[in-house]
Amino acid sequence: MASQEAEQQQLADVICVAEDGTLELLDVHEVEKYLDEQPEPGVAVDAIFTEIVRCRDSLESFQVWVSKIWDLVTEKNFWKRPHTTFEAWKAANGACKEIAGQGRSIRDRRREAIQGLMRLGASGPRFEQLQNLRSRSFIEAVERQMAMHGISYPLVTALVNIKAYHRIQPAAGRGRRGVQRTQSAQPCDVTDLDVVTYRTISEEEMAAARVEIGLDGFFVRKGTGSPLIEDGKFDEAIKTFQEARRAAEQTSSLAKSKPPQGEGEGRDDDDDDEQLAAKKEKPEIVLHRHFVFVTKCACTAEVPDKLKNALDGLGYDCGYKDVEPLMSQVLQVDGHLCIRHCQIVLVNGLGVRELRAKRDLGTLHQEVSGAIYRLRTKTEKEPSQKEAFTQMKAGLGFSWDETNKIPLPKLKGRKRKATGSSGSSRKKR
Repeated sequence: MASQEAEQQQLADVICVAEDGTLELLDVHEVEKYLDEQPEPGVAVDAIFTEIVRCRDSLESFQVWVSKIWDLVTEKNFWKRPHTTFEAWKAANGACKEIAGQGRSIRDRRREAIQGLMRLGASGPRFEQLQNLRSRSFIEAVERQMAMHGISYPLVTALVNIKAYHRIQPAAGRGRRGVQRTQSAQPCDVTDLDVVTYRTISEEEMAAARVEIGLDGFFVRKGTGSPLIEDGKFDEAIKTFQEARRAAEQTSSLAKSKPPQGEGEGRDDDDDDEQLAAKKEKPEIVLHRHFVFVTKCACTAEVPDKLKNALDGLGYDCGYKDVEPLMSQVLQVDGHLCIRHCQIVLVNGLGVRELRAKRDLGTLHQEVSGAIYRLRTKTEKEPSQKEAFTQMKAGLGFSWDETNKIPLPKLKGRKRKATGSSGSSRKKR
């Protein structure tokens, strides 16, 4: 009995779930020492893997840890006894193999992101700390910011910290929201760093937001970091940045990243804006039963209640006879429809497979009027298409790909102007 309790305690030292629900994992090197001491390491490995499956978590750090444990077990043959063959052991631990595969993929992507940062010129002690402290997603976000805006690692940290500060500590008169709980985990999920005006965050401001500069240069919750390590080139770069200027307006070479290999020549100043706009214009794949429509209607007074009720009554499997009586009415008021009813027309009424921008009202108006006009023109020329359209809509319950079988023709002489998200839709600071 005492031996069993000791084994359970040892296993709890390797992997356990804390009272707050977090997973506490033993360092891989310590796990190796633990398995080295076991008379039958294979039995101990089976117990660890059983616990891993029981505590299965989607956290990247957990998946990476499992991949390292898997590699350790295979490299040192800890799997032997009671298993007689390696294949038999793998077959018995399929779930852990899957988690380890996910972790290995994360490690590979992390390695690629670090190599990408190095090609962009990131270096120094604080960059080394970034590699030691941060997750794959965080490192990828830093790489995206440097590549998208052509700015150096020190400038990324400076601008991100400014954005993070204003998210967790709003300006006077706007009310106090308190410190954002994830400021130490997600300060890089901003796509418009280039519109942030550089300035210095004072010690008083950081104290008010209860944050401090971490080892890698990014904000962390106060008390969780250590004093900044020595990094002379990083500090020199920060001093050369000119306050009250955006990232693109910085003149110091220390504020710029190196262009990736094969890029940088003939670069236009508006390239970043165009790339961001293209990214925002990326169509959204629509899944009928899982599409979440805007809840409240905001149609103008020009849209009659009868039409709104009729649109709300559309379903993903309604046929041409349900759509036809609404066509002319929608075309008359499509510029006055709200986002909700534009979405309903496109998803439930017409059965489109993609929405160019499901929150851009101007784009949705164009999508509605263009699609209805093309459908009506198509069916007037070929009445048989009415039945084909009905069959296509009925088939949506079984196969969403059926929408590709009813192409709506492009009208000659009528060019549709792309309206996607533009710079005017960005948040201004």
